Amino acid sequence: MSVNTDITISEYDRLANLETAVFGGPNPGDAGPKIAPVFYTGAADHIAYPGIAVLSRAGVDAALLAAPVSGIDDGKQLLIVSMSAYVHTVTTPANTIVAGTGSTYDRITFSAHVGANILLEAQQGIWVVVKQTGITSLTEV
Repeated sequence: MSVNTDITISEYDRLANLETAVFGGPNPGDAGPKIAPVFYTGAADHIAYPGIAVLSRAGVDAALLAAPVSGIDDGKQLLIVSMSAYVHTVTTPANTIVAGTGSTYDRITFSAHVGANILLEAQQGIWVVVKQTGITSLTEV
């Protein structure tokens, strides 16, 4: 029996193999590709999902968000963050936002503070509010 001694391995592969042997997988701090935020600077942008939407208009922004498609978009998440000190609103079709209160909404209003944000998850054709900070109101138009 012969042993192959011609073993070449990159430093990256060596580290990945070590992490797999010791920790059961790659370094959790290296979670893979990051989601690039999409910056919206218009007065009435249409927000795409899933992902991270950054409202960065130097003025009031009245963005629009389509309703998710039941069965196709379920589980998709959208983080919307305000990066300007202006009041921003995001409007959806009627009754497509729920926040665990028994009511349905179609407008999100952000406070006039940098960092105000909301995390939404699509479920059965509606947006479910998972988490919010600096949101002044959820309303019906």
